[in-house]
Formats: sequence, structure tokens, C-alpha cells
Amino acid sequence: MTNDKGQILTRVGIVLIAVGILEFAYFWSTLDDPQCILSSNPSPTSSSPGSAILVVLGVLFLRGNLQIVPLVTWLAALILAYFASNLIRLPFLFPTDFWVMAFRVDPVGNFMPTLVQIIAIAVAFWVYTQLRAAPIVSALVRSDHSYSAPPLKLAFILGIALVAVPLSIKFFYLKPDSAIEAKAVEIARIEYGDGYKYHIRGIIQSNGQIRACLSAYNEQELKVVPVEWEQ
Repeated sequence: MTNDKGQILTRVGIVLIAVGILEFAYFWSTLDDPQCILSSNPSPTSSSPGSAILVVLGVLFLRGNLQIVPLVTWLAALILAYFASNLIRLPFLFPTDFWVMAFRVDPVGNFMPTLVQIIAIAVAFWVYTQLRAAPIVSALVRSDHSYSAPPLKLAFILGIALVAVPLSIKFFYLKPDSAIEAKAVEIARIEYGDGYKYHIRGIIQSNGQIRACLSAYNEQELKVVPVEWEQ
């Protein structure tokens, strides 16, 4: 039983370290990608703390640390629910013809973020099942007789809520002004031409300034473009 526990912790540790390194590499590979950012640009030191956290947790698992198992199990359930919910809503964010063009123009580049989410779901599910295995639970009970399983139902509910609540607020209370959306598309057509279809990705208004982010796409190209104007 002890060997089984050690093997599980080692496997989880190796996977977490590998995922942390890959996540860091993926983050840096996207820094130079053209993006339409509606807020300040993220900095390399502050936007991807998850990489370092995953590596640290992986090292602790390699050292046989049982104390972090309940926390990591809870976080795995949260991440699993969050990314699964986010993936479910993804097809509804853009019109059907956008997805068709995205796949036709550059299936690898355009669907890489989706693939990353699918991998995150798979890894979170694997870590969750590994840490819920009988050898791990038995070892936790033996090391702490007062141990009780963390409230994992709350983690799943919270993960879903992190997607559903902002989406509900945006849908019911923060519906964009149709006139502003029309203005954004009009300006985009002037700046980038009539050879694209345009889809609003997001709009912010601040101090009389309006900035919009749109997807511009046709059968040959798909890109993200910014427009801005004074109210």
C-alpha cells in the first residue's frame, strides 16, 4: 500500500512539473501574437503564476508530501468544472460561419487555445482521480485520524459559477448598446475594408472613449482588430 501511495504521488508530481513547464512555454509563445487587448497588456512576470505553482506542487508531491493532497484535489475539481463549463459555452461565442472559416484558414493556430483547454480538462480529471484513489485516502486517514474528504461538491459548483455568473451578468445586465456595436463595425469597415465579416468580441467605455475588439474574417484570413473612437 505504501509503495502504491508513493507511486501515485510520484506520477502526479512528474505530470504537474511537466504541465507547469509546458504552460510556461505556451504562455511565452503567445506573447508576440497580435492580440486585441481591452485592458492593459499583461506582463510576463504576473500573468502566468500558474506555471510556478504547478512546478512547486509537483516537487512537493515528489517529496511525498501528503498534506497538500486535499488542497490539490479540491483545485483539480474546481479547474475541471471551470474549463469544462467554459468549453461548453465556446461554440455560442461566435457565429457558425466564423468557426467554419477559422477551421479552413488555420485549424492549428485558431483552435490551439481550445486544445489547451481540452488538455487542461484531461489533466485535471487525471489528477483528481489519482488523488482520490484508495491508497492515497487510506494514507491520509492513517496520518490524520481526524481527516475528512474536502467538500468537493463545492469546488465543482464554484468552477461552474465562475463561468456562469459573469456570463449571466453580461447577458442580463451588461448588454452592449446596439448603436455602439453598429458604430464599431462601421469604423472597422472603414479601416480594414469591406472584404471581411465582422463580429464583436468585446467593448469597453471609459472617460468618453470607446474601444472595441472585433474578429475580421473571410475565406482567406481571420484576424482580430481593434477600433476606438470618442463618444
